[in-house]
Amino acid sequence: MDDKRSKDYPRHPERYCRPGEGPDPREKISRRLRYNSSACDKDGWIPAFAGMTQVAKRIKWLFSRSYRYALSSWDAFIAKQFHDKKIIACYDLPTPQNKPYLCIFSHYDKDNHIADYVIYYLDQLSQCGCDIIFVSTSTSLSAIERKKIAPFCRKIIIKANRGRDFSAFKCGLTYAQNLSHYEKVILANDSVYGPFFPLTDIIQYGDKNNLDMWGATDSFEYRYHIQSYFVVFNKKMIQSHSFNQFWQGVYPLRSRTNIIMRYEIGMSSFFLRHGFKLGAFCPYMAIQQDLGLQSKLLNTTHYLWDTLITRYRYPFIKRELLAFNPAKVNILQWQQVIQHHTSFDINLIRQHLFRGQA
Repeated sequence: MDDKRSKDYPRHPERYCRPGEGPDPREKISRRLRYNSSACDKDGWIPAFAGMTQVAKRIKWLFSRSYRYALSSWDAFIAKQFHDKKIIACYDLPTPQNKPYLCIFSHYDKDNHIADYVIYYLDQLSQCGCDIIFVSTSTSLSAIERKKIAPFCRKIIIKANRGRDFSAFKCGLTYAQNLSHYEKVILANDSVYGPFFPLTDIIQYGDKNNLDMWGATDSFEYRYHIQSYFVVFNKKMIQSHSFNQFWQGVYPLRSRTNIIMRYEIGMSSFFLRHGFKLGAFCPYMAIQQDLGLQSKLLNTTHYLWDTLITRYRYPFIKRELLAFNPAKVNILQWQQVIQHHTSFDINLIRQHLFRGQA
């Protein structure tokens, strides 16, 4: 080795090697980093242990993923073997027959109250031709509260608070009995305020676009899926074996993340695998092209809430957005946007959003 090389060689030569040189087998660990200039020091040397950081991160990620999968599997096992099927109460109500659609509406309120915005939502669904099965996990819902929604509902079911929306949806579908009587089945919940525009636009959207399952919005977070707060199934899907197969595999899981991955995202993946066509009233890809968005990971109901209302006649705004704003987006003008572009009474939102603060 010449003098210049000896002079410039690092203090611990066993930890370094030139790109593509040196006998140190540990260099193989950082094979992907050898040609990445950002991994070099100021003299152009690459630490052979630089790859160890990446390996450690990979191992940590794999361990974390395995741990989450184990918890998810255990949650599913417990739900399948020991889940509570108890229905606290079921009330059959007289409603006009021969409505074309069935809506399973999932409700929960920590104060065992049915808010005015929910009553308005149910009224709009009923006017669109929906038989409504109202499934609540507010276990102490009083007769006074039930009376508020009786004119709009075919059944009111009160069940144990486990499994979130998908457990409620399955419960409602089970008690609906003859699904083939309906042209469409709609799943909805109370996680949104609205509707600001007629719901017939969304309900009939799939007919115009040759879809089997559709929703108000879709998302590419994790995997492509229809967001489950408003989903419509057509008659072809309702009568299919795949529809029954999916819902037979739904159990009242405890983990919110597990429910999202297995059921909200998993439902779209399941029906896509079985050859059904899916879509959304406000499709992300179309919005991405219109607005020149780069990322597929945006939740449009949060990041683009105002654009959806003003440009795409999106009929909802998420409760979570106004109550907690987890994405920290600008929502200061939410009242003005709704008042200016819709005829919706924002007092329905204000009464619920600010209740208990008077």
